[in-house]
Amino acid sequence: MNTISLVLAVSFLMCWHGLGHADFKWNLEGDAAESYDDNITFTKDDRLTDAITRISLGGGFTREGKNDKIDFRGRLTENIFARHSSFTNLSQDLALDAVKDLTPSDKIEVHDKFRHAEDPAGFEDNFGRAGGRYSTYTNHLNLSWARQVTRQWTTKFKYLQSNYDFTRSDLSDAAKYSPGISGEYAIDSATQVLMGYDYTRWIFDPGNDTDIHTLSGGLRRYLTNQLYAELKPGVDFINSVGRDLTKPRYEASLTDDVDENTKLKLTYIKEYAPTAFSQDIFNNWRLSASIFKQLNSRVKTNISAFYGQGRYLSSEIMDKSSGVNLGLEYALNERASAYCGYTYERANSNSDARTYRRNVFTFGIKFAF
Repeated sequence: MNTISLVLAVSFLMCWHGLGHADFKWNLEGDAAESYDDNITFTKDDRLTDAITRISLGGGFTREGKNDKIDFRGRLTENIFARHSSFTNLSQDLALDAVKDLTPSDKIEVHDKFRHAEDPAGFEDNFGRAGGRYSTYTNHLNLSWARQVTRQWTTKFKYLQSNYDFTRSDLSDAAKYSPGISGEYAIDSATQVLMGYDYTRWIFDPGNDTDIHTLSGGLRRYLTNQLYAELKPGVDFINSVGRDLTKPRYEASLTDDVDENTKLKLTYIKEYAPTAFSQDIFNNWRLSASIFKQLNSRVKTNISAFYGQGRYLSSEIMDKSSGVNLGLEYALNERASAYCGYTYERANSNSDARTYRRNVFTFGIKFAF
């Protein structure tokens, strides 16, 4: 897995700040959890159940200055399977988030997230996924430079890169490269016009490449001070395996940042595009919703839901995916919290190898220093 982008980004940012160890706030965190999973194989016919003990240790540093902020985190998790010990594995997570105001009008951002695990990171990662249990290395890099040209106009240059390496021999490794430019024009304090162009290149090894040119426009409208809606229709010009396609795409979202204790988001996306699991074009739409609520000084909860369906144009494989995640956390003291959660996932397909249902119950305790 190519993690050099993450290493270079961290090195660059530490030199960029020009700071010694004393300028950083270091932190250490740990987690011990027990889960019951009724389908550890992600299959319909060969389902296995197990109790899984997860022991995590992580840490990192943060640094916030007048015009910049950096946050770096890492975590190791040992997943111990009680009945099927051959499935025991070690997962790794690394994440970097940094923002710097170069001038009052210029801001750059660096975000990088690396993950090696056997379980999908979430419902979005599970949608269109090839069935079965296997290990995946992923790295997502997001670079951007935003410049406020006038009081009303802001331009953003961006570069996104995603790498996927699979341990399954029948899956091609994939890389996605996507430079782009976008603009926002504020008509007034409540309304912004959006426009953008993105070029995306998918490379599969082994396999064929896919090129996508995307033109989009849209509108962001604040309905209240914290509630806003976005609508971004567009068109994709796709060249895949010698075939040229022109397809519409739609994105719509509703976000409500009620306060620091309550956040809600609803997102809809409709597009034609390859996935990390197949170079075939996936005609799909998906809807996701999430709610976070700090009930009081000790208790917080989060709920997320997902539904999506699509069809691969060449193979004519049809996939439907749905899921719900419920979480509850109780602060025992300033450094320790107890939590519990439930996850339901369901994948339906005209291919039995991609069809399964899964329930996961989890409870644990975590600490931070």
